[in-house]
Amino acid sequence: MLKKRIDKAYRPLEMVYHIEVVGGVPAVQQYNNDLDEHIPDYELVPLILQPHIHAYDREGVVEGGEVTGLVANPKWTQIIPGQADVVITETQPNGAGGYPIYALETKGLHAGRLTVRKNFAGNSQATLRFECDYTDPRNSSVMHITIDQAIQCTNATVAPPTMDVDCPETFVWNPWRDNASLTVNARLAHGTRTLTTGVTFYFEKKRPNGAWTVIGNTAAYSKAAYEDLGFSVSGSAFTQDMSLMGGRLDMRVRATYPSKPTLADDSPTKYFTLIRRLPDFEYDYGGVPEDVETFVKKVYPVLHVTDHDGLVTHPVANGSILGEVDAIWYTAAGVASGNPTMAEVAHGEAPEISTSKINNNGMILAVDVVDRGPRQPVTDSTGDYITDASGDVIIDR
Repeated sequence: MLKKRIDKAYRPLEMVYHIEVVGGVPAVQQYNNDLDEHIPDYELVPLILQPHIHAYDREGVVEGGEVTGLVANPKWTQIIPGQADVVITETQPNGAGGYPIYALETKGLHAGRLTVRKNFAGNSQATLRFECDYTDPRNSSVMHITIDQAIQCTNATVAPPTMDVDCPETFVWNPWRDNASLTVNARLAHGTRTLTTGVTFYFEKKRPNGAWTVIGNTAAYSKAAYEDLGFSVSGSAFTQDMSLMGGRLDMRVRATYPSKPTLADDSPTKYFTLIRRLPDFEYDYGGVPEDVETFVKKVYPVLHVTDHDGLVTHPVANGSILGEVDAIWYTAAGVASGNPTMAEVAHGEAPEISTSKINNNGMILAVDVVDRGPRQPVTDSTGDYITDASGDVIIDR
C-alpha cells in the first residue's frame, strides 16, 4: 500500500497591528530648562501605550479580529541611541509617588499595555519596542511581531520670565501717617510659578546723571555712600528708611537666572518710584484770648495741623522731634486800616510771643506753615558735603 501525506496549503494570515496612545497624554514631551519641568510630566500623568494585533484569514477558516489577548511572550524594550537597550520588566524601580516607572500588563484584556512614568531628556528621542509571538491556529506556525513607538522630547521655547514687585509703580510716602520703613519684595516668575533656584536680584538706583547703578550695601552716612542711605538688601527684598531717601527715589530691580546668568538689556526688569509727599493740610492756632489783660506780657499760642485723617501729632520740629513742617510766627502792631507790617518773631509749635506790639488797635498775630522738605546731606557754599568729626556726612533738612 502506497501512502502519501497531503496537507492544506493555507495562505499566511494577514496581520495588522499598531500601538494606541491611550487617553489624552501624547507621546511627545517638551522640556523647559528654565523651569526644569516636562510638559506633559509623565511622572504625574503617565503615558499609556496599548498594542493592538489583528489577524485576518482570507480563506475564512478562522474568524478574523483582534488577537492581542492570545499572544505569547509579550516584551517591551527601551532603545535610546548610544545607550544599551533596556528590557522592560513588569516591575521597574519606583518613580514619582512610589509607582513603578514602567508597568507592564501581560494577561487579560489589556495584555501588552505599558504604563510609562518616566520623563525623557530634553532634545532627545527614544524608541519603545513591543515584541510578541502569535501562533496560527490553523497550522500552529509561530509569527514574531515587532512594533515601534517613538517618544520625542523637545526643548520648549517659552517666553522669558517676568519680574514683579509688591509695590505700586509710584509709591507716595506720607511721612505723617506711613511707616518710615518700607520693604519691597521682588518676584521672578513664569506664569504663576515663582523661580528661586539660581536666581539673583539686583536693586539699582537712577543717579543724578541718569545712569543706573547697583545701590550700595551700607547704611553708614559716609561721604562715599551719601546717596544710598538707610537701606538694606536681602535676596529678593529691598528695605528703605523712607525718612532718609530724599524727595524721590527712582529704582529698578533686575535678575539673572540659570539660562541668562549675566545682566543684559533684556534681563527681566521692574521699575518703581518712591516719592515723599505731604498730604493737603490745614492749620490754625489756639490758646490766645482775644482780649489780653494789660499786665500780660507774653502769650503762648499752640499750632494745630490737620489732614484728611485728623489732627497731626507733632507736625513741627522741636528738639529731637523731626517735624516735617516749620511754623513761622509773625506779629504786627494793629492798624485802623490797610495792611500791617509783619515781623517774624518765633518758630515752633507752641512759641512764646511778646505782647509789646499791642496798641490802641490791638496786635496782629499770624503763623505760616511750610514743608521743611526731605532730609539730605548738608553742603557748604562750594557744594561739598559737610562732615562731622568722624568723617560722616551731616544729614539735615
